[in-house]
Amino acid sequence: FYTMMLLADVVVNQLWDDFSDAQRAPGVFCAHACGSGIFLVRLFQRLVAHHCRTKNKRHATWRELTTIVRRLHGADINPAAVRVAAFSLYIALLEHSNPPELSALIDAGKLLPSLYGDTLRAEDFFETPDQGRYDAIVGNPPWKGRANQITSAQKWAKTKGRPDPAKDIAWGFVWKSLTV
Repeated sequence: FYTMMLLADVVVNQLWDDFSDAQRAPGVFCAHACGSGIFLVRLFQRLVAHHCRTKNKRHATWRELTTIVRRLHGADINPAAVRVAAFSLYIALLEHSNPPELSALIDAGKLLPSLYGDTLRAEDFFETPDQGRYDAIVGNPPWKGRANQITSAQKWAKTKGRPDPAKDIAWGFVWKSLTV
């Protein structure tokens, strides 16, 4: 199940309120179970609004927008979900663009930055070393593992001596997020 926008807004607002302006401007953020990318999109929108407000600009330039979107990272074990997240971020990027700039970019033959396989990856959070790479982890982890199957979250929790009550993989996401 994908996260409702209302819940994503609550989480992003909480994160946003906990960060100072000095942390917001350069921050690199990640959703390690990104699904459709709702947390990344909502965070992108906040980052763009913050950038425009601090620079006293009505619109961010295409270069500024692509710099902001590349500060957002995501991963999911489902490659199709990662593609949807990339598509969602592309839509958000285009929504914030300045139309005259788009025409020039289209004429030049280059428009969208590479996201899939770059800042958005189809991978298992528990099989990648990300320590010290992000300023904040944002998202809503999956809650249950598959019946009668040991998940990578459970294996990770066991090797780190962390509990995983009811074999709920969300605990693994919480524990590992605290170390990233």
